[in-house]
Amino acid sequence: AYLDETFPEFYELGEQFQQSVELLDEFFKGVINWIYKEAASFSIEQVRATKQRKNLLTFDDLITNLHEAVTGVDNYDLIRGLQYKYHAVFIDEFQDTDKLQFDIFDTAFGEKTTLFYIGDPKQSIYAFRQADIETYKKAKAGVKYVFSMDKNYRSTEKYIAAMNRFFEPQENFDAFADESIRYEKVSQGHDGGKLTV
Repeated sequence: AYLDETFPEFYELGEQFQQSVELLDEFFKGVINWIYKEAASFSIEQVRATKQRKNLLTFDDLITNLHEAVTGVDNYDLIRGLQYKYHAVFIDEFQDTDKLQFDIFDTAFGEKTTLFYIGDPKQSIYAFRQADIETYKKAKAGVKYVFSMDKNYRSTEKYIAAMNRFFEPQENFDAFADESIRYEKVSQGHDGGKLTV
Protein backbone atom coordinates (compact mmCIF):
# COMPACT_ATOMS: atom_id res chain seq x y z
CA ALA A 1 0.00 0.00 0.00
CA TYR A 2 2.90 2.35 0.72
CA LEU A 3 4.30 2.04 -2.81
CA ASP A 4 0.84 2.50 -4.36
CA GLU A 5 0.31 5.73 -2.51
CA THR A 6 3.90 7.10 -2.70
CA PHE A 7 4.72 6.20 -6.33
CA PRO A 8 1.39 5.66 -8.13
CA GLU A 9 2.91 6.20 -11.59
CA PHE A 10 5.51 3.45 -10.99
CA TYR A 11 2.85 1.10 -9.69
CA GLU A 12 0.75 1.72 -12.79
CA LEU A 13 3.77 1.14 -15.03
CA GLY A 14 4.47 -2.11 -13.16
CA GLU A 15 0.91 -3.30 -13.79
CA GLN A 16 1.17 -2.40 -17.48
CA PHE A 17 4.51 -4.25 -17.68
CA GLN A 18 2.96 -7.33 -16.03
CA GLN A 19 0.07 -7.28 -18.52
CA SER A 20 2.54 -6.96 -21.41
CA VAL A 21 4.52 -9.94 -20.11
CA GLU A 22 1.33 -12.01 -19.88
CA LEU A 23 0.28 -11.03 -23.42
CA LEU A 24 3.77 -11.87 -24.70
CA ASP A 25 3.64 -15.21 -22.90
CA GLU A 26 0.29 -16.03 -24.56
CA PHE A 27 1.69 -14.98 -27.94
CA PHE A 28 4.73 -17.27 -27.59
CA LYS A 29 2.55 -20.17 -26.46
CA GLY A 30 0.51 -19.69 -29.63
CA VAL A 31 3.70 -19.61 -31.75
CA ILE A 32 5.01 -22.78 -30.10
CA ASN A 33 1.68 -24.56 -30.63
CA TRP A 34 1.70 -23.50 -34.29
CA ILE A 35 5.27 -24.85 -34.69
CA TYR A 36 4.24 -28.18 -33.11
CA LYS A 37 1.20 -28.41 -35.39
CA GLU A 38 3.25 -27.64 -38.49
CA ALA A 39 5.97 -30.11 -37.48
CA ALA A 40 3.37 -32.83 -36.91
CA SER A 41 1.66 -32.12 -40.25
CA PHE A 42 5.01 -32.11 -42.05
CA SER A 43 6.04 -35.40 -40.41
CA ILE A 44 2.74 -37.08 -41.23
CA GLU A 45 3.03 -35.98 -44.87
CA GLN A 46 6.64 -37.18 -45.09
CA VAL A 47 5.72 -40.58 -43.68
CA ARG A 48 2.79 -40.85 -46.10
CA ALA A 49 4.97 -39.87 -49.07
CA THR A 50 7.73 -42.29 -48.08
CA LYS A 51 5.27 -45.17 -47.70
CA GLN A 52 3.76 -44.37 -51.09
CA ARG A 53 7.15 -44.06 -52.76
CA LYS A 54 8.38 -47.36 -51.28
CA ASN A 55 4.99 -49.08 -51.75
CA LEU A 56 4.65 -49.85 -48.02
CA LEU A 57 1.59 -50.30 -45.83
CA THR A 58 1.49 -50.33 -42.05
CA PHE A 59 -0.86 -52.41 -39.94
CA ASP A 60 -3.01 -49.30 -39.44
CA ASP A 61 -3.06 -48.68 -43.21
CA LEU A 62 -4.37 -52.20 -43.81
CA ILE A 63 -7.24 -51.66 -41.38
CA THR A 64 -8.01 -48.14 -42.59
CA ASN A 65 -7.96 -49.12 -46.27
CA LEU A 66 -10.16 -52.16 -45.70
CA HIS A 67 -12.53 -50.08 -43.56
CA GLU A 68 -12.86 -47.50 -46.34
CA ALA A 69 -13.49 -50.24 -48.90
CA VAL A 70 -16.05 -52.16 -46.82
CA THR A 71 -17.98 -49.19 -45.44
CA GLY A 72 -17.71 -47.06 -48.57
CA VAL A 73 -20.49 -46.18 -50.98
CA ASP A 74 -19.68 -48.73 -53.70
CA ASN A 75 -19.22 -51.71 -51.41
CA TYR A 76 -21.95 -54.10 -52.57
CA ASP A 77 -19.77 -56.35 -54.75
CA LEU A 78 -17.02 -56.53 -52.14
CA ILE A 79 -19.39 -57.46 -49.31
CA ARG A 80 -21.25 -59.98 -51.48
CA GLY A 81 -17.92 -61.55 -52.47
CA LEU A 82 -16.78 -61.79 -48.85
CA GLN A 83 -20.08 -63.32 -47.75
CA TYR A 84 -19.95 -65.81 -50.64
CA LYS A 85 -16.42 -66.88 -49.70
CA TYR A 86 -16.85 -66.93 -45.90
CA HIS A 87 -20.05 -68.53 -44.63
CA ALA A 88 -18.89 -68.50 -41.01
CA VAL A 89 -16.52 -66.00 -39.39
CA PHE A 90 -14.95 -66.38 -35.96
CA ILE A 91 -13.30 -63.27 -34.49
CA ASP A 92 -11.12 -64.41 -31.59
CA GLU A 93 -9.77 -62.05 -28.90
CA PHE A 94 -12.61 -59.70 -29.77
CA GLN A 95 -12.06 -57.67 -26.59
CA ASP A 96 -9.00 -56.19 -28.31
CA THR A 97 -10.94 -54.97 -31.34
CA ASP A 98 -11.11 -51.30 -32.21
CA LYS A 99 -14.04 -49.41 -33.71
CA LEU A 100 -12.78 -49.64 -37.32
CA GLN A 101 -12.29 -53.40 -37.08
CA PHE A 102 -15.77 -53.85 -35.61
CA ASP A 103 -17.26 -51.74 -38.42
CA ILE A 104 -15.50 -54.02 -40.93
CA PHE A 105 -16.82 -57.23 -39.32
CA ASP A 106 -20.31 -55.89 -38.72
CA THR A 107 -20.71 -54.38 -42.20
CA ALA A 108 -19.21 -57.32 -44.11
CA PHE A 109 -20.58 -60.21 -42.05
CA GLY A 110 -23.32 -58.84 -39.80
CA GLU A 111 -26.00 -60.21 -42.12
CA LYS A 112 -26.22 -63.41 -44.16
CA THR A 113 -23.17 -64.87 -42.41
CA THR A 114 -22.66 -66.85 -39.22
CA LEU A 115 -20.55 -64.48 -37.14
CA PHE A 116 -19.01 -65.31 -33.78
CA TYR A 117 -17.28 -62.76 -31.57
CA ILE A 118 -15.10 -64.62 -29.08
CA GLY A 119 -13.73 -62.49 -26.30
CA ASP A 120 -13.40 -61.74 -22.63
CA PRO A 121 -13.61 -58.08 -21.60
CA LYS A 122 -11.57 -58.85 -18.48
CA GLN A 123 -8.60 -59.53 -20.75
CA SER A 124 -8.76 -56.29 -22.74
CA ILE A 125 -5.17 -55.01 -22.64
CA TYR A 126 -4.63 -53.26 -25.97
CA ALA A 127 -6.08 -49.80 -25.39
CA PHE A 128 -2.74 -48.41 -26.59
CA ARG A 129 -3.57 -49.99 -29.98
CA GLN A 130 -7.06 -48.38 -29.93
CA ALA A 131 -8.79 -51.48 -28.56
CA ASP A 132 -12.04 -50.16 -27.19
CA ILE A 133 -14.05 -51.92 -24.50
CA GLU A 134 -17.08 -49.82 -25.50
CA THR A 135 -16.89 -51.46 -28.94
CA TYR A 136 -16.97 -54.87 -27.23
CA LYS A 137 -20.04 -53.85 -25.21
CA LYS A 138 -21.77 -52.48 -28.31
CA ALA A 139 -21.14 -55.71 -30.21
CA LYS A 140 -22.37 -57.83 -27.31
CA ALA A 141 -25.57 -55.79 -27.10
CA GLY A 142 -26.20 -56.32 -30.82
CA VAL A 143 -25.92 -60.11 -31.06
CA LYS A 144 -28.76 -62.61 -30.87
CA TYR A 145 -27.05 -65.12 -28.58
CA VAL A 146 -24.42 -64.89 -25.86
CA PHE A 147 -22.62 -68.02 -24.67
CA SER A 148 -20.32 -68.24 -21.68
CA MET A 149 -17.61 -70.76 -20.97
CA ASP A 150 -17.73 -71.83 -17.33
CA LYS A 151 -15.07 -74.54 -17.45
CA ASN A 152 -11.32 -73.99 -17.23
CA TYR A 153 -9.21 -76.78 -18.70
CA ARG A 154 -5.82 -75.15 -18.16
CA SER A 155 -5.60 -74.37 -14.44
CA THR A 156 -5.55 -76.22 -11.15
CA GLU A 157 -8.56 -76.29 -8.86
CA LYS A 158 -6.77 -74.13 -6.24
CA TYR A 159 -5.87 -71.49 -8.80
CA ILE A 160 -9.42 -71.38 -10.16
CA ALA A 161 -10.82 -71.04 -6.63
CA ALA A 162 -8.39 -68.17 -5.92
CA MET A 163 -9.41 -66.35 -9.12
CA ASN A 164 -13.10 -66.86 -8.37
CA ARG A 165 -12.55 -65.35 -4.92
CA PHE A 166 -10.41 -62.48 -6.25
CA PHE A 167 -12.86 -61.40 -8.96
CA GLU A 168 -16.02 -61.80 -6.89
CA PRO A 169 -17.44 -58.28 -6.40
CA GLN A 170 -17.37 -56.98 -2.83
CA GLU A 171 -19.50 -54.27 -1.29
CA ASN A 172 -16.88 -51.55 -1.78
CA PHE A 173 -14.82 -53.09 -4.56
CA ASP A 174 -15.45 -54.40 -8.05
CA ALA A 175 -12.36 -55.41 -10.03
CA PHE A 176 -13.89 -54.12 -13.26
CA ALA A 177 -15.65 -50.94 -12.08
CA ASP A 178 -18.16 -51.44 -14.88
CA GLU A 179 -21.69 -52.71 -14.27
CA SER A 180 -21.87 -54.31 -17.71
CA ILE A 181 -18.78 -56.48 -17.14
CA ARG A 182 -19.61 -59.23 -14.68
CA TYR A 183 -17.39 -62.04 -13.51
CA GLU A 184 -18.92 -65.48 -13.83
CA LYS A 185 -17.42 -68.14 -11.60
CA VAL A 186 -15.76 -71.02 -13.40
CA SER A 187 -15.00 -74.56 -12.37
CA GLN A 188 -12.32 -76.99 -13.34
CA GLY A 189 -13.07 -78.81 -16.56
CA HIS A 190 -11.15 -81.99 -15.65
CA ASP A 191 -9.40 -83.66 -12.75
CA GLY A 192 -6.12 -82.44 -11.28
CA GLY A 193 -5.46 -79.50 -13.57
CA LYS A 194 -3.93 -81.80 -16.20
CA LEU A 195 -5.58 -82.85 -19.39
CA THR A 196 -4.95 -86.46 -20.35
CA VAL A 197 -5.44 -87.42 -23.96
